[in-house]
Formats: sequence, structure tokens, C-alpha cells
Amino acid sequence: MAVLSIQSHVVFGHVGNRAAVFPLERLGLEVLPLNTVQFSSHTGYEGWTGMIFPAQHLRDVLEGLRKSGMLFSCEALLSGYLGDPENADTVVNIVKELRGLFPGFLYCCDPVLGDDEHGIYVKPEVLQFMHTEVLEQASVLKPNRFEAELLSGIAVETEQDIKEACRILHEKGPAIIIISSLESRHKKKDTISMALSFGNAGYRITTPRLNFSRHPHGAGDLASALFLGNFLKTKNPVTAFERMTNAVFAVFQATHQAESRELRVIEAQEAFAAPPELFHAEQIW
Repeated sequence: MAVLSIQSHVVFGHVGNRAAVFPLERLGLEVLPLNTVQFSSHTGYEGWTGMIFPAQHLRDVLEGLRKSGMLFSCEALLSGYLGDPENADTVVNIVKELRGLFPGFLYCCDPVLGDDEHGIYVKPEVLQFMHTEVLEQASVLKPNRFEAELLSGIAVETEQDIKEACRILHEKGPAIIIISSLESRHKKKDTISMALSFGNAGYRITTPRLNFSRHPHGAGDLASALFLGNFLKTKNPVTAFERMTNAVFAVFQATHQAESRELRVIEAQEAFAAPPELFHAEQIW
């Protein structure tokens, strides 16, 4: 069982593929990481350097995987920050190709469009392409609350808002939707939660909010990978949702204890294979 992961890459730190590949491997999955960029670190660090790979580079690597046959071992594709409409188009085309060969092929999309703190941080063309092409192909969509509002066109504040946003997004394509950072506007709250929607059911998990002097980057990349990996192994969205949430919280605890600005992915790795059972999903509709 293999996953093609098309995301950014940093030499130092744990964001993008550096937050996704190792956790997937600890779950026992083969991962084919295809990097859209290579940076020294995430862009929150002063003096970061690196380059964005052109879409042709991605297509060339995919062609090599196609010729070797390795591409056809993949059961799922995971995408994170794409940054350019050509890269997004490359992802959509490879999903269409593999789904044409394997109808059950899964595409898990973390849209990575923006957040409350920074607003929208992709080109307008990427957001438009997400609306017109990507959502239609996604099997699993994992926006944060800010991104769910962008993609659904409605404010997400109440439980009814969450249900309505999920309904709108389901109609655009994804069968499974996870909305994270639901209390992100309310920074004084001591809890934070995520919602899961599939079929006609909705679930919510609430965890304590840990206070960081500098909030670590990469949690969304980690969460997307862990949900996809657990879903591939269990075929149960609720089980995958619970395991993902508990494992991410374990990483947050290790990060908080170390007073680190980087996710402590290595230290908390046991939680990927055997997550604690602290938090359970509550059905909300």
C-alpha cells in the first residue's frame, strides 16, 4: 500500500512532506514524496532560502514513476501547499489518470489557502482552480475553518454553520470533510475542535488548547497525513478521525513540553502507530 505525497519540503523542521512522510511510514505505509519546493526552513524563519520547483519538474518526475511502474502502486494521493495553478493542474491530472485505472483511488486534499492570522496566502488563480477543478476530484477535504469559509462561501461559527458548510462542500465533490481549528477566531478559549462529515453524519472532537509562545507550523500537514493513513488502514472515517486527533495532540504535548517552535514529530512517534485513547468523537448530526 503506497501513498503519493505532493507537498512542500524543508531541510530543517516539520512542515509539508517533512510532517507527512515519516508519520505515514510509522503507520506502515510506503510513501512516494514528490516535493513542490525545497526551502531551508518554513518561511517564518528569518533568512530562509530555497526554490520553488516548476510544474514541468513535477511532470518529469511523475513520468519517471510512470515508466518504472512505481506510480501504479499508489492507492492514494495526498496534496498540501501547491502555490501555483500549474502544480494544482498537475495534481488533478494525475488523480484523473490513476482513478481512471483504479476507480477506488483516494485523493486527500489539504487546500492550504490561508488562515485567520495571515488571510489568504495563495494566488487568486489557485483559489479559483480549487473551486473549479480540485474539489471535484477530492475524496477527502481537510480545510481549516478559514478555508472552509472560503470554499463554501458561508461564515462558519455555529454547529448549524458547520453542517451547512459541509453540505455545500460535499456537493462540490468530497465524500469526507474534516474542518479543523473551529475556534480559531476565539483565541482566549481553552479548547479547540475539529468536525468530521461523511454520508449523513457529522462528528466533533474537542481537545484542550495548548498555549505556545510561537505556534508551531505543520499541524495541518501532519493531521492530513494521519487521517489518510488511518483511513487507508481501517476504512472507517470515525476511527481514522479519532486516531488522528489523539496522535496530533500527543505531538502538541511533546512540542509544548519541549518549548519548541517545531513539531516534535520524532519524539512523539509512538503515538502514530499506537495513539492514546484520550478523545472520542461525539456525533453532532
